[in-house]
Order: sequence, then C-alpha cells, then structure tokens
Amino acid sequence: MVFPDSTRKAEQYDISGQMLANVAGELSGIDPSTFSSDWSATMVKLATADDISEDHPEYFESGAGLLRYLELNPLQGALVRSADGLLAANIASSTATTIRGHFSARRREALHSVGLLRHQSPEDLRVNDYLWSQLGSLAVVGIHLDSFIDARKDSVKLPQFSAQQLAYGSMTELLRTARQIDGGTFAAILRQTHAFGFDAYMAKKLVKPLLRTKPALTAV
Repeated sequence: MVFPDSTRKAEQYDISGQMLANVAGELSGIDPSTFSSDWSATMVKLATADDISEDHPEYFESGAGLLRYLELNPLQGALVRSADGLLAANIASSTATTIRGHFSARRREALHSVGLLRHQSPEDLRVNDYLWSQLGSLAVVGIHLDSFIDARKDSVKLPQFSAQQLAYGSMTELLRTARQIDGGTFAAILRQTHAFGFDAYMAKKLVKPLLRTKPALTAV
C-alpha cells in the first residue's frame, strides 16, 4: 500500500486512525473492527478541524462545539475535557514564546487527541490505562516527527522560532518520548507502518532534505 502524500491530509488521518486501532487491538486482544471505523472517522474530522482552526482560531468556541463538529457526545464530561484541552493546547502551541513551551503544547495536543479516541471507545478498551499510555506515547512521537519534517514550513507560521530550533526541539522531544514505548508496542506500530506504506513515505520525506544539500556539498 502507498501512503497518501500531504495534499491528501484527510486520508493520512484516516490511516493514522486505522493504525492506532490495529495497535490497540494487538495490545488489548480486542477486535479492532469494533472501534476502528469510529476512530478513523474522528481522525478525518480532526484533520479538517485543524485546518479550520488554523485559518479561523475563534471558530470552535468551546470543546463542546468541537465535539459537535466531530459528531461526538458534547455532554460526556471526559470527551469535553479532552476537547477543551485540545483547543487550549492548539492555541498555546501557536502563541508560545519559548521552544520548550511550544513542544509542551504539541505534546498536549497529541494526548488530548488520543483522549478523544479513548472516551468514545468500548468500556473494556477505555479502562486499559497501560494501553492508553502506550497509544499516547505513539501519538506524541508522531506529532514530533511531523514537526521535524515540517520545521522549515512551520518556521514561517511561527516566526518566533527558527527552522533549526523547531527541528532540534522536535527531535529532542521525540527521542525522549520514544523511551516510554515498550518493545511490544514498538513492534506493533512497525508492522502497521509497513502495512500502510508509512515507513516508505517517511523515508522519502527524511531523505529529500539531504538530497537538496547534495549540490552544495559537491561544490565544496
């Protein structure tokens, strides 16, 4: 399978939901088909919500408003807390004045996004704290990897930080969080990234900046 490129953001989020669901199924022993489609639907809507909030930060006035957009229960307390936390973290990541503050907010964005998946899940899955600590760490690694790949582009949107600061900061946080991922979880996510072609996609994304520097290196 070929992982879609960045022009197909909704498809990327859809597959991310499927990969997380399959990992959750492996770790918990619960058939992922019972929740995978719901997770993917939420992830797809999060992709468009992210675009909307980037252009119109005031669009989602509250977590309940975000939940209505995501077609989740706006009266469920745990979901409301995750949605409120996600909106606050999203704003904080854009307005942070320190690189540490920025990546702390990015971490919260990932964890609250996972919270939206957790609190819509079947109870036997929802109460598995170990599972959610592992999925949370995977999501944090994913968001920092995204920051590393997009450091140059993000530095335009976040002029308070240079591309070098964003790249170094994201990789530092990624490596710190990766230590929290157990071997079984790591093996499970590797199987999923290979099955969906995400490993090949990321290899190309990581190699491209190196290729751009080759003429300059040759000239030296």
